[in-house]
Amino acid sequence: MHRCLISPESFASDIPVIEGDAAHHLRSVLRVKAGEKLLLLDGAGKSREVEVAEVERHVIRVTPRGRVLSLPRTKPDITLFQCVAKAARMEWAVEKAGELGVATFVPVVSTNCVVKSPGAETQARWQRIADSALEQCNGVWRTEVAPVCSWGEAMERVRGVQPTFVGALGELGIRNEELGIRRKTLPMRDCLSTIPPEKAGLFVGPEGDFTTEEMEALMGADVIPVSLGERILRTETAAIFGIVMMNGMWK
Repeated sequence: MHRCLISPESFASDIPVIEGDAAHHLRSVLRVKAGEKLLLLDGAGKSREVEVAEVERHVIRVTPRGRVLSLPRTKPDITLFQCVAKAARMEWAVEKAGELGVATFVPVVSTNCVVKSPGAETQARWQRIADSALEQCNGVWRTEVAPVCSWGEAMERVRGVQPTFVGALGELGIRNEELGIRRKTLPMRDCLSTIPPEKAGLFVGPEGDFTTEEMEALMGADVIPVSLGERILRTETAAIFGIVMMNGMWK
């Protein structure tokens, strides 16, 4: 049975309709016909079986055939702060985040990002990739791709998502005139509590890594440095490694 994500407003209608890209995909790619069954998703935990009533050029009309099912999101809501990478790597990270049930994907522009100013069209494409991943992986909760954040905006946002972890190698030499702080990173698995928090985050650096000042800013925002193993991982690999570790502990 094909799965289709539609807007919550259309989902809640007594006579739902499928429009836009979703209708085009069902009609032109999947070749759905009248009488076929679909599973509609609203992206907020609800699903419902429907039957295709009419396939038009830009709209597919459906008839509800089952009751609305609702699943709560499992704790915690995970936010992935991903510094913007090259196109193919970023799209791969978005897709896998959608498959793994990340609640919010926050693209961040840092000093060493190769791509400095992704536009609204790029963000819309990332959202379509995340939505497609939801439809294919048997999920019911949509991954929201947030607008691209500057470094300062990301620091404000990360303070509201605790705990948040960041991959780091070895010891962190954080400048502090009074204390001379050095923090040794622990394996990520040793830093995850056994009881899931309400929210959690993962901050992943760019292909060129964080600057010293950026790492200090992360520590100042109470982000927890962790080790992701002895190997140096690509940015998109580090993101998925961390999310899998969190899912393995909490979901």
